[in-house]
Amino acid sequence: MGLETASLVPLIYRLEQQNLIRRQTLAADKRQKLLITTAEGKALYRQVKNEADTLRNELLSYVSEPDLDTAWRVLDTLLQAAEAKQR
Repeated sequence: MGLETASLVPLIYRLEQQNLIRRQTLAADKRQKLLITTAEGKALYRQVKNEADTLRNELLSYVSEPDLDTAWRVLDTLLQAAEAKQR
């Protein structure tokens, strides 16, 4: 999966405006920027991850282990097929 510059730049700008990341110019190449997560960005990440983990665990509690194993095998097969198609 590729990322288009046209869609990535506005996203980076919004994250920067919300003080979730900051850009740092690299000394070796002034054209390159390093994206650094701010304290606010790290805090938001932890909050979202905790909520997502809780929701995932709750939803998966309704699915049996054999069914989860089957689902993982199917998803892995689909991923391998998609990766092979990109080559």
